[in-house]
Amino acid sequence: MISMGVWRIPNSQLLSWAAIVFIALAVHGPARANDTNGHGGAVMSVAIAPGGDRAVTAGFDYSLIIWNIADRSVTRRMIGHDAPVNSVVILPNGAEALSGSDDGTLILWDIARGRLLHRFQGHVGKVAAVAVSSDGRFALSGGWDRTVRLWDLRNRRQLLVLKGHQSNVNTVAFSTTGDEIISGSYDGTLRTWRRRDGVQQSVMAGHGFGVNWVAVAS
Repeated sequence: MISMGVWRIPNSQLLSWAAIVFIALAVHGPARANDTNGHGGAVMSVAIAPGGDRAVTAGFDYSLIIWNIADRSVTRRMIGHDAPVNSVVILPNGAEALSGSDDGTLILWDIARGRLLHRFQGHVGKVAAVAVSSDGRFALSGGWDRTVRLWDLRNRRQLLVLKGHQSNVNTVAFSTTGDEIISGSYDGTLRTWRRRDGVQQSVMAGHGFGVNWVAVAS
């Protein structure tokens, strides 16, 4: 059984609690590259490397952490985003990762060295989700500017901007063949697009509220 409680807090105490939260955030701040204590805030996304020996997490503390799953230790922390990191995916080669952030950018990382390889820019506002094609050549991003974007990871450039959602785009995925793009939005719809030219193929509505996540069966 789940229980819920509601408490009334006097206005004077609200001010005190706000001050405590502000001071705590100010003292901790964004993570530092030499910090091995894990994330200093919420973990927003997790990706597992091929082989299952490593994981990469994206945090509210602006950082990504590479974990050794066998001994449960921090291997490396990657710093590069200027705001919370919402989504991360590891490429099929197992050597690179792609992340998306509140700062509106995507970053391609060399996870073996913890090095920033390229910063992709284009979204106006938060990047909520990223995905990579099964061949590792293409990437998708969904943003709170209501767009889905297709990127060429080899040539490191933007290919398409897909418009049609009426609210924030929260999730993106490739079809199993890689020929279609699937996106879900706060507008309550799931949409499919042709990857070749970005033409919208279908609009599906079933949720009464926003769509937060989509998974494609293999």
